[in-house]
Amino acid sequence: MGTTAVVALDDPRWLGFVERTSDATAFHFPGWARTLATAYNFETFVVARFEATEVVAGAPMIALGRRRSRRWVSLPFTDECPPLGDPQHVQELVEDIERRRVAEGVQSIELRGQVDGGPGVPIVTGVTHELELDSDPGLVRARLHPSQARRNVDRARREGVEVAFTRDREAMVETFYHLHLVTRKRQGVPVQPRRFFVRLWEHVIARGDGFVIIATLVGRPAAAAVFLDGVDTLTYKFGASDPSMLRARPNHAVFWAAIEWACRAGRHRFDMGRTDADNEGLRAFKASWGADERPLVYTRLGRAQSTPRERARLLRPVIVHSPLVVCRALGEMFYRRAA
Repeated sequence: MGTTAVVALDDPRWLGFVERTSDATAFHFPGWARTLATAYNFETFVVARFEATEVVAGAPMIALGRRRSRRWVSLPFTDECPPLGDPQHVQELVEDIERRRVAEGVQSIELRGQVDGGPGVPIVTGVTHELELDSDPGLVRARLHPSQARRNVDRARREGVEVAFTRDREAMVETFYHLHLVTRKRQGVPVQPRRFFVRLWEHVIARGDGFVIIATLVGRPAAAAVFLDGVDTLTYKFGASDPSMLRARPNHAVFWAAIEWACRAGRHRFDMGRTDADNEGLRAFKASWGADERPLVYTRLGRAQSTPRERARLLRPVIVHSPLVVCRALGEMFYRRAA
């Protein structure tokens, strides 16, 4: 008979389970949750289902709020992090999580993935795109939309865009972060504090569990992106670019370089992340790579709360019309509360 228990992120039984589970993404590994915990002072743990001494299902969690507003999320600032395990064990895990929620007075728990057959309310939060890979990048290239993704990859090469893979700290917290700040201001989206990217470098990139790709044009950074590596999936997490150089299609050069790397590294999936359902332009961009689109469904246990995205939309006009220093200050104030 199985049991469910709370264990630490670095519990070797949990880490071993993640490492041997093909569905595990970078977000299931301790580095990502530890990044969030150290950047924003969050409490982290794993709720794991055991058969004897072996983990058969589990979900990393972060505890938020106090007293009556206590809630758990798996995980904030994460597009998708479903409980790991086969369907039967996951259902048993979620049933135990719900019992624990009630017993401990936790107002709500958000599992960032769809759980079928158990307690909880499914919530559609947008769409996500995933590209099936092959060991031969040429077969993946053949599936690219010929007049969009494939043509723009070729254009970037003709324009002289060069790409470089790096795990260098300066590339993350200086080059990428500057482009990220400019991009977020243009989009009207709060920017993460710089310390978040320092922690991401420390706990993920520097440990070899991801990398940064920087595209340059005539020696100047034109675009950059952060990719996180899982067992079988490479995940695109953050991207940024200089709007004055977009005509050379540096973002296409970055994406194609990441896809080629994932194919040759033996990954089978390229996760392009969450998109709002009404963002037709971004959905079309991701579809042009041959990615499959599906609804992104979360599972909520307990009482509903307003979402951080709903609150963030109120800041958009301020961010767009403010200098970069104000955008950074708003991010410092907003991000921890947005979890």
